[in-house]
Amino acid sequence: MPNFYRGVARERTFETAFLEYGVLHNLVRATGKRMWYLADPVEDNPDHSWADYRANYERTVVASLLFPDVWRFEVMPWPERIFCGRYPKVDITQRGGGPVGETEGVPADYATEVLTVINILNDMKQDDITWDTGTSGIGVLVSDTMMFQRGEPVATDPNCFYGLALPLLKRGVPVCPVQLENAHLRGYLAPYRLLLLSYEFMKPPSARAHQALAQWVRDGGALVCIGDGSDPYHAVPEWWNTAPVKYDRAEQHLFGLLGLGRGPAPGRHRCGAGVVEIVAAHPLSFATAPDGPERLLAAVRSAWAAAGHGDWRERNYLKLTRGPYVIAAVLDEGDDQPLVIRRWTVDLLDPQLHVGARKIVAPGQMALLRAFEPGAGPMVLASASRVTDLRAGADEVSFHSRGPAGTTASTRIALPAPPRRVAVTDGAGNSLPCTRQWHSRSQTLLVRYDNLPEGVRLRICW
Repeated sequence: MPNFYRGVARERTFETAFLEYGVLHNLVRATGKRMWYLADPVEDNPDHSWADYRANYERTVVASLLFPDVWRFEVMPWPERIFCGRYPKVDITQRGGGPVGETEGVPADYATEVLTVINILNDMKQDDITWDTGTSGIGVLVSDTMMFQRGEPVATDPNCFYGLALPLLKRGVPVCPVQLENAHLRGYLAPYRLLLLSYEFMKPPSARAHQALAQWVRDGGALVCIGDGSDPYHAVPEWWNTAPVKYDRAEQHLFGLLGLGRGPAPGRHRCGAGVVEIVAAHPLSFATAPDGPERLLAAVRSAWAAAGHGDWRERNYLKLTRGPYVIAAVLDEGDDQPLVIRRWTVDLLDPQLHVGARKIVAPGQMALLRAFEPGAGPMVLASASRVTDLRAGADEVSFHSRGPAGTTASTRIALPAPPRRVAVTDGAGNSLPCTRQWHSRSQTLLVRYDNLPEGVRLRICW
């Protein structure tokens, strides 16, 4: 679905996915429940091409992996529509898409890529976490009432939310949607040092959230309140305007709890150890105006500095090291500098599992890498198959490899020395064909062979 940034409507799959996964994360965080993430290799709309599905899958799976305390995944809801489905050779939903009715099955390279990704998802419970992003601890408050404001008199434009979130995310700030309904939960607001709030596209479901927010501000938080009072839903009969409480707008109740009166002037206000920055503007303007991001960022930087939260950082990327895995997204529509990752890695989004000592990620591109040190083997670094029963000896390694029929397994193995023999056999011991390629600088071996549901055995001697 397209959204607006600097007045331009376009598909921004990574950014939208990152914010959507953030909503899900914050719905569950602090509740004691478990979260499972899904990135679907195809989508419900069957009229797109495999190239479209692949590009969007890579963006959504990278977005999902930027939440390191979520490590459970539903890898695909309907495997048959991936491995058995047929989709247009060209995207017939786009103008000039081409002939209708011409379809094709999953490309071999994409099947291999999907299998590689779903197998590394089994290894995402990692304790060693390192971030390289813009300033963290920033959130945009959201509520289920965003969905209530539709129909008459006017439906809320979802770009009100994107107007607050995208200017931050595009500068490498890992902004999180923060659920207003959960604000009262013990410790829920503790991870955040600055929150953005607007009631021009949602409303607080109860006064309880305001009590939690007021205490959070007095304890040192920075709250940026954005609104011009134009939303007709301010007048809906609700708790803030029903006797014995009588406020024209819900935020007036919050301002009263903060000791600011009902109508504080735009600008900065000190509240205990924290600050409130009031911006008299509609949040939609930050999405639809060319200078919207700069105006929004100016207010955020001002509140951040006034609260004494330290240096403010901006990047044109988000990068997370999660155990041996490096996950990165470089944002476009701004700084055009690429991200350069200088370490030995396997490219997990490449069906050939390319290895290199330097990875360049251009704006608008994603990276999902497996880092390693040459000579650290024997170990299986990545595979488009489920690898089990690994047995390592002084001069050989063997393991069981299993995957769907009709797909190709690419398996990258780190070895202490060049291989002298590579054998792939089925359950009866019959030899099966394979190709192999030794990369001397990285001391890794790439083996490609046909997957079998019952599995094959690989034995490598050096």
